Amino acid sequence: MKTINIITTTISGSIKDWQKMKSLEKEFQKHYSGKVSVFEFDSHKGAKEKAHELIEKGETIIVSAGGAGTFNSVLEGTRLKFGFPEELRLAFLRKGSADLIGKVLKIPDDLKEAAKIINNSIKNDKTITSDVIELEIDFQKYHFIGFGGV
Repeated sequence: MKTINIITTTISGSIKDWQKMKSLEKEFQKHYSGKVSVFEFDSHKGAKEKAHELIEKGETIIVSAGGAGTFNSVLEGTRLKFGFPEELRLAFLRKGSADLIGKVLKIPDDLKEAAKIINNSIKNDKTITSDVIELEIDFQKYHFIGFGGV
């Protein structure tokens, strides 16, 4: 069974959101019999580097727990030279400015319910196709996620 890798940052969200992060591993383990790893960072750079390290090691399940900046950093970190791994499964936990993304994906704000839904989606390989938009400015590439086509 594959590992669920949760990457969270301390720089986004409310006090209520910060409290949720303390029980991430416990809530995910209630519904998943495999390994759950939680990585906490004080910067988007740390989140991006950890995501890249995990993907290079062959990990394919990553949960981003932070605002839109955290999610974008995790997304950027999962990109390899050839692009994004086809088997990549990237999930959101609603926190900070990523809350809107979570609402679009119908991820509950309640951690217990969100962990249950994400775990069930992993078990059943239930995915939502998204577009990754690449923008190049001054020879620097940036990636954004979109739903519903461009």
